[in-house]
Amino acid sequence: MIINHNIAALNTHRQLGANNTNASKNLEKLSSGLKINKAGDDAAGLAISEKMRSQIRGLDMAQKNAQDGISLIQTTEGALNETHSILQRMRELATQASNDTNTKSDRGEIQKEINQLTSEINRIGNSTDFNTQSLLKGKDAPVVETASELATVKTGEAGIVTGALTNVNTVNGSVVGKASTATVQAATSVATGKVSAISETTASVKAVKSSVSLANGISFESDLANNTLNGTTIEIVQGTTAGGATTASLAGNKLTITIGQTTDGKSLATNRGELYNQISAGLTAGSVTSIKVKEPANTSEALGSIASTGTLVGGVNEVVGVSTFKLEKAFTEAGDTVTVNGKTYTAVIGAATAANGQFSIGATADALDDKDDQAASLAAAIAASDARFTGGAAATTGTITLTEAATKATGTKVSNPVANGSGQDTKLNFTNKNGQNLSTVTLAQGAAFGVAADGSGNLTITLDQTTAANNTVEKITAAIQALGSAHASGIDFTQFEVTAEGNWNGDPNILGNALNKPQGTFVGGTVEVKGEYNFDLDKPFAVGDVVEIKGQKFTAVEGTANASNGEFSISDGDIVAQTASIADAISLNETLKGQYVSTASGTQVTLTEISASGKDLKQADFAVLAKGTPGEFTIKADGLLVNGATFKLDGETIKVSDKNQHVGYEAGTAIQATNDPQAQVAALADAINKNAILKEKYEASVDDSGELVLKQTELRATEVAPEVSTTSSPLGNFTASFQVGANANQSMTIEVEDMRSSSLGIASDGSEKQIMSSDGKVASYVEVAVVTDGTSNTNTELSLDISSHDKATAAISVINDAIEKVSAQRSNLGAYQNRLDHTINNLGTSSENLTAAESRIRDVDYVLSAA
Repeated sequence: MIINHNIAALNTHRQLGANNTNASKNLEKLSSGLKINKAGDDAAGLAISEKMRSQIRGLDMAQKNAQDGISLIQTTEGALNETHSILQRMRELATQASNDTNTKSDRGEIQKEINQLTSEINRIGNSTDFNTQSLLKGKDAPVVETASELATVKTGEAGIVTGALTNVNTVNGSVVGKASTATVQAATSVATGKVSAISETTASVKAVKSSVSLANGISFESDLANNTLNGTTIEIVQGTTAGGATTASLAGNKLTITIGQTTDGKSLATNRGELYNQISAGLTAGSVTSIKVKEPANTSEALGSIASTGTLVGGVNEVVGVSTFKLEKAFTEAGDTVTVNGKTYTAVIGAATAANGQFSIGATADALDDKDDQAASLAAAIAASDARFTGGAAATTGTITLTEAATKATGTKVSNPVANGSGQDTKLNFTNKNGQNLSTVTLAQGAAFGVAADGSGNLTITLDQTTAANNTVEKITAAIQALGSAHASGIDFTQFEVTAEGNWNGDPNILGNALNKPQGTFVGGTVEVKGEYNFDLDKPFAVGDVVEIKGQKFTAVEGTANASNGEFSISDGDIVAQTASIADAISLNETLKGQYVSTASGTQVTLTEISASGKDLKQADFAVLAKGTPGEFTIKADGLLVNGATFKLDGETIKVSDKNQHVGYEAGTAIQATNDPQAQVAALADAINKNAILKEKYEASVDDSGELVLKQTELRATEVAPEVSTTSSPLGNFTASFQVGANANQSMTIEVEDMRSSSLGIASDGSEKQIMSSDGKVASYVEVAVVTDGTSNTNTELSLDISSHDKATAAISVINDAIEKVSAQRSNLGAYQNRLDHTINNLGTSSENLTAAESRIRDVDYVLSAA
């Protein structure tokens, strides 16, 4: 027996301590909800759980990142939506300006709106940002100019000139003639007649089809727009016969559709699209034509239940509207209009063509109809021109009754008729191509047509008041020009032209009884001045000397010169003979002979313009050259030049562009960007040989090592080496990288191009005067800066020029390219957003499943812990 130790008690105490410890752990788990509260609870589980937690929190943050990315994309896309709208309006304006019914002042007003819209695109591009990051400005990068590595293969030597030209003198400056113009108005701007407001005697009610949408997503409607099927019940049930087809039966006020089964007893419709197809087939098989099933949305959506019931409602019977209005005052002027139900009807004198929207106000200007007869003619025009009404021919004592045709009831009240005068749409424009601003033109009315001019050249045109068809533009023009070129006033009337606006030539009957502004004064003209210039020969020339005039070269030769080949004779040093020989060579030059008449007197040559160009000859247009020893140089390529970079040679710039079409490609002022270094060097050589200035100085080629070779031309040889440099591009895209995963290197990057006006091609910083669209059209920019950056009032850019038909038409193509560029960018943004939507869904699924796995490791099982 052992009496010093109570083993049973010790055992009990040990068990009690263990129970207390276990109870304490379980209470800790139950109170915290966690199975692992400290590392000792489950060391391996804790490590795994913490790793999972980091992944979960990373996935959740990646979802937020993706959502923020969508917000950035939506901000960008929203701004481009407005840019799109502006470009569409600009295209509309350019199309309007392309029409020659617009005058110079009209196009000027259109130009103002285009200028402001271009500035607004700049504002959108410059100020659209997200969290202070500019989204549509591209990348602002500094431009760095780097001198190219140049090696001299052979030093050039300038030729020595013997003769000299001096004293280039302008006798008469060249002034381009500008035609003077005058306008007369042939109609009042206020309607002479009056119409009353509409009185609706029977309200118009538009017919509506009965319809119903069932709970399973399928909708039905009646085939006809009326209330016949209101209250008809539609019930869809699932058939129970294996292999049975879908049927439809219309009995009384109930349509029952029974969906068939496959041979193994499954429904033929498992989603909304299949249900629609089965119903369509059942209606066809059951010859049910009065009720149509409508194609549903979300056709792949699974059906919760096939069975569904509903009642057709909402059908409305048509009520054709009847409205009346009065012609309260008769019209007295052809060209006035009445607008009814959105259609415009024009008053004419003589027979009216109702189908063309014309109504007669009288047989002649002296025999106008009363308002009752005019109302009858107007009613006939309405009946013939507007399919909404069949009762338009009903007119009694000046009252016109409009009755809607069957199936044409709109449910809307006819708007009140509006009477308008023809206003400034009907006028004659007179042009004096001689540019004199001294005469006036006056329209008068009389018994017969005639044209006369007084001693000052003032014109009086008498219109035939009884036969308006005699007053055509063609007859007026011919009568004026018949006054001749030797009129007593000193005016050449053969240089006069007449054009019409509005309805003058469209319908000669529109004239004859009203002249609003019958007199106009010729203004805006400039009389042409042909430029006259002379220069002196100070020293006789020697063989090989070259005289250059406006780029055309004339070479001194010994003996008899072939003037048609650009040669002149040195004539044994006889300077007077040399002068005559140079003048003779100029007169036979293919380029200059169409521009100037060349004469010689002593040692002076005189050049007189054949037609004024507005550009005077200057000292810089003349040069005396001699053959020298051409220098030769090689330029090592510094690497690829990207879009927006430039190659500079002796101050002349050749731009690099990513456009498929560019005016500079043929002019030698631009090359197309490429990823091939050898192709780029070849393109540079080709551009130099095309460039109007550089080709006179160098012959460019590519050597066997791929380097650019410049050889001086004989006449431009010099010991001075060329200056060659390249500038980096300031252009680039805005880029943003989104962290779309829980771990490193799980990201995506988006790019947004510069979407400001200059990048879109609808504005220029002044370095380019023209732009070529993708379809080869060449558009011009205005000459003076009229576009701002959108955030100030300082004009810094040139907008597209729409001042003529040709310029406006070309502008349409350029704006089309801009629209396509914005469309492509918006499409990319939409693709980015769609991808991020899927990214968010995937991240959410991963986070959810990983959370569940982490929960099984770390979260407490209440049943086990409470046991």
